[in-house]
Amino acid sequence: HWQALHGLLGALPHLEQFNDLALGGPSMRESPELTCLLLMQCVEGVATDLAESAKSGGEALLKANLQADADVDAFCDILRLLSRTPLLIDLNFSDKRTETVKAQQAKLLPHLSGHGDGVPRFTHAISLRNNVVSEALLQGVDCHAPLREFGFENISAVLPSLFTAMCGREKPLPVERIRVEPKWVTNRIARKRFKKRPQSWLDGIQAALIRSERFLEIVSAGTSYPRSAIERMSPKDFADALTGVALDDFPKEVDLHPPHMQYLCF
Repeated sequence: HWQALHGLLGALPHLEQFNDLALGGPSMRESPELTCLLLMQCVEGVATDLAESAKSGGEALLKANLQADADVDAFCDILRLLSRTPLLIDLNFSDKRTETVKAQQAKLLPHLSGHGDGVPRFTHAISLRNNVVSEALLQGVDCHAPLREFGFENISAVLPSLFTAMCGREKPLPVERIRVEPKWVTNRIARKRFKKRPQSWLDGIQAALIRSERFLEIVSAGTSYPRSAIERMSPKDFADALTGVALDDFPKEVDLHPPHMQYLCF
């Protein structure tokens, strides 16, 4: 596909736009950024959009949407062309099946946690936009993996792997933001109870987030808890933040309903 596209562009020097990409002049066609975006056009199931960060001097932002049949390895290898220009990649996997999304996320592992001889290191930061995260990815990434943000629905499902990522390495995973997005229950009266071992994992994760050099906040069900707030949290409050379920107060006034039937007891 790339050879055909490269030949087409060479035969049409005055072509100004290909699909939604502005080609510019001959000098622009040789830029690594445009070459990367053109290569993405050749990968099935991949849609990308490159934009400059709104912040002054900030890194460029690449929004990427990958379908179920997208080649994750090819996507990451193409991005190595921009190893000297680190990007922030907002990455979304569009398939509706949780298992498929997690399997695709797990394919990021060798790219985030290492590189072979003669292969440029993957220098871009990844922000996973799905509301699920692969347990295999969290279990396998090293403490230098540029996984900047991820989210999950249920802390119970990811707690062991999250503990490994934050406490099982020489340093915590340099994540900046964790999103908790519960799917069904958003509030309840009683706290979620954890057994002794899961509670010790939660305590370790809280300590790791506090000492992390990169961590910024937990966004739980739309409420932001910055590092300073997490430092002041009790273990129970931190567990509530990671469940994403708000605690409702007991009603102060309740209606009493006396029995309407008489029972004889012998």
